[in-house]
Amino acid sequence: AAALIVVEYEPLPAFLTTAAALADDDRLLKDGGAHLAEDKGFAYGQTDAAFAEADLVVTSTVSTPRTHHCAIENHTCVAMPESDGRILILSPCQSIFSVQMVTARALGIPASEIRVVKTAIGGSFGGKAEPILDPLCAHFARVLQRPVGITLDRAETFTATRTRSGAIGQVRTAVRRDGRILARDTEVRIDIGAYQTGGGFLPGSMSQRMSRLYDVPNQRYRGRAVLTNTVSSGAFRGYGSPQIHLISEINMDLTARALGMDPVAFRLRNLIAPETVDQVTGISVGNARIRDCVEQGAEAFGWQARRVPADPVARFRRGVGMACATHINGCYPGFHEATTASLGLRPDGRFDLTCALHDLGCGSNTVAAQIISEVMDAAPTDVVFSAVDSDLCAYDLGTRASRMTYIVGEAVRRTAEKLKEHLCGIAALALNLPAGEVTLAGGHFQGAGRRISLANLAAWANARGTGLEVTETYRATANPGSYAAHFAEVEVDVLTGRVRVTDYLAAHDLGRALNQRLVEGQIHGGVQIGMGYALLEDIAINPETGVMKADSFSRYHLVNAPEMPGIRVILVEKGEPSGPYGAKSVGEIATIPVAPAIVNAINHALELQLTELPVTRERVVAAMQRKAAVTQS
Repeated sequence: AAALIVVEYEPLPAFLTTAAALADDDRLLKDGGAHLAEDKGFAYGQTDAAFAEADLVVTSTVSTPRTHHCAIENHTCVAMPESDGRILILSPCQSIFSVQMVTARALGIPASEIRVVKTAIGGSFGGKAEPILDPLCAHFARVLQRPVGITLDRAETFTATRTRSGAIGQVRTAVRRDGRILARDTEVRIDIGAYQTGGGFLPGSMSQRMSRLYDVPNQRYRGRAVLTNTVSSGAFRGYGSPQIHLISEINMDLTARALGMDPVAFRLRNLIAPETVDQVTGISVGNARIRDCVEQGAEAFGWQARRVPADPVARFRRGVGMACATHINGCYPGFHEATTASLGLRPDGRFDLTCALHDLGCGSNTVAAQIISEVMDAAPTDVVFSAVDSDLCAYDLGTRASRMTYIVGEAVRRTAEKLKEHLCGIAALALNLPAGEVTLAGGHFQGAGRRISLANLAAWANARGTGLEVTETYRATANPGSYAAHFAEVEVDVLTGRVRVTDYLAAHDLGRALNQRLVEGQIHGGVQIGMGYALLEDIAINPETGVMKADSFSRYHLVNAPEMPGIRVILVEKGEPSGPYGAKSVGEIATIPVAPAIVNAINHALELQLTELPVTRERVVAAMQRKAAVTQS
């Protein structure tokens, strides 16, 4: 029967760049619509008037590559029929409720007929934020009434999942001679590939970063997400922040150069202050300590001593660069930003936590266990995690938007405090003491010389039918900024174009580090991704055919362990009142300032204005040849 089917194709023009797509008048990509998936912007102040009054205007255009997450585990999923007629999906996802909703809609059935359980780890970096295989698996399992598993190989993972969007951004910055920024005008075109995937929301996401780092009194921004006939895009560690910070932070360095100012001094002249109210969202940036990051980082890095011109005739030239960054803490106020946790005392004296904690290697389970152990004066190993199961957990947005420690961690803390108070009341009855005279320490409730262990209290309460579990829902009321300043030293071989990062320092304002080793691990991993973004990684869409050139690790080059520099970490811990024990996020911001810091260091070493990423060997050599030709002429 299949052999009898004849397919006739009508070739249509392919739009492989955002420029080509926006220039098309026939609007062939999207039925009944334009090539634009989203067109977002903002404006405040008197931008045009400020440009007219400026002593200097610096314009730069920066292009960023499309990159892939390269998680160790490829995309995979298993679905199977259950005895009650529902379909169970086992998925290493970032949100069980997103999988449930998308699958139900795709199959045209109620969400109640789909059950989703998150499997362990999986690795993601944003690549599993959108359900891709889950609806297919569920459909096949439903039709066949058999368990079905789908696993993509590495090439399929590259070509059939999601990528970080490429972007082209132009920034115009108006300044006074003393280094004060008067105005900024930014326009970004974002290539989100085919289909209305998560990449369509990037213009709005980028806009949230433009007014929370520098005090710019007059500013205009426009971001356009453009559909092209290329691989789809979505979330990737920072969700728009790496692109917009590359565009803006390279421009900041070029502006400082045009002014004859030191890049650190120029940034310090314009950084926001703590508790500044964002002029776009109207939300306070919180206890923003970016100035501390820059000052402490510059001193520890030895910035002033290192910021000297490179030898203009040497083959190996050294340079230093830096960049600043900000990122969000959760989705407030744009989404239903809330988390519900249930915590109970087990018969053996340990604790059961039921919460939609989607740990994909970010350490959220470890931090949750630490928070509970801190409240209960117990060991973190005494916390038992229930499965992240749509049948057991209350709705939650999942792992995204740097919300795990700041939002989910605070929900867990409040739940633990509520359980502690509840158990103290039960222990007071068991010990025949007034409630206020009972304390919990070292696994025992005690007071007036009497004590009872957690396990014995559980037995006492269970014998009397007393509940030992509490549930708490925490709704966010703030969205402070996390901040970072990164400093890089590079060595460039002008003969071969090879760039080697020789030293690196990352200073982070994260409120408070709840687990210093996890924090440092996140920063080290973020630097590795950012280095690849700056120097190597590019899925390389063929501009003639649209075919992805780099669809395997033999063609898509990552920074490996031998290429990593020594990394020093400075943690600025001044606290954030709305976070658990003063903590803010670090997971996504760890990678955001890396690429611009490295590119700025390369430009310092070579006295160039490289703005096209990745800065490959070929691009370095070509830029040096152009510079030599100009010098000779």
